[in-house]
Amino acid sequence: MRSLGRHAARARRYRRARVFSDANDDDQAQPGEETVRTGEGFLYDFISFPEAMDGGCTPTALCSWDPGTPTSWRDNRDHAAVQAFWFANRFHDHLAAPPIGFDAASGAFEGPDKLVVHANDGAATGEDGGPDPNHVGSAFMVSRPDGRSPLMALLLFKRRNITLATGASLVLPYRAVNAADYAKVVYHEYTHGMSNRLLRSASGFGALASRQAFAIDEGLADWYAADLVAREGHQPDDPSVEGEVDGGEYLDASHMSFAPSPPTAESAAPPPPVRARRELDPAVIRTVTSGG
Repeated sequence: MRSLGRHAARARRYRRARVFSDANDDDQAQPGEETVRTGEGFLYDFISFPEAMDGGCTPTALCSWDPGTPTSWRDNRDHAAVQAFWFANRFHDHLAAPPIGFDAASGAFEGPDKLVVHANDGAATGEDGGPDPNHVGSAFMVSRPDGRSPLMALLLFKRRNITLATGASLVLPYRAVNAADYAKVVYHEYTHGMSNRLLRSASGFGALASRQAFAIDEGLADWYAADLVAREGHQPDDPSVEGEVDGGEYLDASHMSFAPSPPTAESAAPPPPVRARRELDPAVIRTVTSGG
């Protein structure tokens, strides 16, 4: 993986996101959690951990920490924050441009309600100085009504064993990486924010709450993320090659697939009526359906 810290100097001019490392997950920027300017601006090189325990590292998918040394995430703390800042601003500009047009008039995240990003979210919540079990293997977006900043949280990843509701165990073969280093994760979560600003309930919160709407929202987020990465030449996208676009090629040490669950009475039922204040912008729909 290429370190993108060199782009940080260019990213300084952006004012559409506030990023800090919320390592203790208290939602406040504590001393030491802010990334400060160095003599060269905000240039923080990526430090690789090729010998990370169960890291799944490869020359093209570098590990950013070593779960065997829980505090090792600190070595890339500032790099991850700068990387998340650049990705968030890059995607903001992509969505604001035609044909999508998710701009200030549409509820874009800028000015007083700019996006807040928690890089390294919960990375120091464990007793050993690393993340506790509730702060690994995820990223999420908290969408709020227009005028209030949404929140994006980017966590560390590592190989995990989980227990399903059936009692069966499942291994999630994640690499020892940081979600902030992966464009598709940041872009995916950002898209959730956009869709929940464009389609919202009378209270102003996102209205994509039913199972069907949730599934569509996840698909849209995957598509928007992969679309920009492919447009910029970082993702092969040959229509004749099935399954070429993989949303987890950096996160997953081995390819993961899940069998679909059979429909239930709840999932098959029509969603409850929603009082939407505005529909999805036609430009957004055109982009999704035509790839334009």
